[in-house]
Amino acid sequence: MSRHVRFVKKAARGRQGAVAAKNQLAADVGAKVLSQGGNAVDACIATALALAVLEPWTSGLSSAGCITLWDHKRTRGHIVDFPAALPSLKPDNTTPRRNSILDDQQAIRLAAYRSIAVPGLPDGLWSAHTFGTMPWPALVAPAVGLSEDGLEVDWYVALTIGLETAALSRSPATREWLLPESPFPSYLGRKVSRRLRNSGLTAALKSLAERGGRDFYDGMIGYALADDFARGGSTISQNDLRSYRARTLEPVIIARKGKRYLLPPGSILTEIFCDMMKSEDESSSPLDRLRVTNLAQTILAAHAELRPGDQDLAEWSSHVAVIDGDGNMASLSQSLGSLFGSKVVLPSTGILANNFALPAQIGFEPGKDRSIATHYLLPVLALSGERAWLAIGVSGNRHILPTLVQIVSLLGEFGFAVEDAFHHARLGVSLAGQIEIDASAPSEIKAALKQVFRAVEVPAAVNPFARPCPIAVHVDLFSGERVAMTEPTELWSGAAAL
Repeated sequence: MSRHVRFVKKAARGRQGAVAAKNQLAADVGAKVLSQGGNAVDACIATALALAVLEPWTSGLSSAGCITLWDHKRTRGHIVDFPAALPSLKPDNTTPRRNSILDDQQAIRLAAYRSIAVPGLPDGLWSAHTFGTMPWPALVAPAVGLSEDGLEVDWYVALTIGLETAALSRSPATREWLLPESPFPSYLGRKVSRRLRNSGLTAALKSLAERGGRDFYDGMIGYALADDFARGGSTISQNDLRSYRARTLEPVIIARKGKRYLLPPGSILTEIFCDMMKSEDESSSPLDRLRVTNLAQTILAAHAELRPGDQDLAEWSSHVAVIDGDGNMASLSQSLGSLFGSKVVLPSTGILANNFALPAQIGFEPGKDRSIATHYLLPVLALSGERAWLAIGVSGNRHILPTLVQIVSLLGEFGFAVEDAFHHARLGVSLAGQIEIDASAPSEIKAALKQVFRAVEVPAAVNPFARPCPIAVHVDLFSGERVAMTEPTELWSGAAAL
């Protein structure tokens, strides 16, 4: 791509509410819920369910995740955590030898099914609904309509599916939904719209709308899931599904320079975020050489803490941020684990299953609850006094913490407008532990970092997952406007306001 390309994205602004999401159509769903009288939690639930159809590679009914909520009327924050739960019966992890009774394809299929953990999203959203105001069926209905229409295959969808075509083709139900034929000729060679439909997922969403979130665990969906798991070799039982419960918790609150940040408790990401924020010095400019050098060192230290040995956070996620006209806020992050999770679409329900039971996804935090799979997600809210100020999260694997800290600092420490903060040059970290510098950063900053660190320049790019995708809603404390913004180079992400 040309070095002279620059990306500019405008924020969505309004006084009655705003929604930002990894997908523009999903953000529009949330804004419509707000326009119908729903609050921030209602809009967040509807948007998250819409992403199950519109962004199935990182979102879905099989997701794990977390929601951070702010109840303006009661001036109180809440965390609804819905991690994936590990099966109570541990599988035999021996790998079949070649020429054994299981051939290679059967072994791959068995490993995929055994990577699945009990999903958390349906019960998480069902629990969060106690803070909403609209009927549950009305919040699921937009996702049902989108599923009936099907996922339109545009260039972004075609490229995303193309990243995992070989793995997706191994499961018949996955292939039927996402690879009925090569997506590339269909998009590049025709001038007609093509849509990927999943009748099983549509039926599951309709059942969820009619019977509530617990149907996923205790009802018809739960029975169908248990049957699919048993047939595929997963050890997830009907009792594992029935016993699953999301957790409603009190947030961790840290104060800094007149702002209070609400974070999920018990998360290593929360601990590191707090440490990184404390390490921010009193520089007068975000591009002060000493500050940027210290920031790079802090990013490397956080990366090393999250990636001991050769382990990597192979977790891709999505995010939704919402604020309504009354000042209620919701910040939700969700993930299937790896890109497309286990790559297995469960035949009876059309649900693309997560892979949080993989050893790399189970987590390595000392003293952690070994019955759940750790997710590395950090939905953040911030207050100015008792007033709503910011809801933010990042879709971006190992880039979540560096991106969050830098944008929050630009907004809270240096008083940037949200659009300016999102367009500002940032630092990141590569899988190999190199500092990544936005190519748009000033030359003197790039030179200073290269003198101290193994540092590489990263040009702007539009291909899927090329960059972390921050997603936020923000209150302009002077005008009172609700402002929604997403990563400028992420062309699929979007915002809506009213």
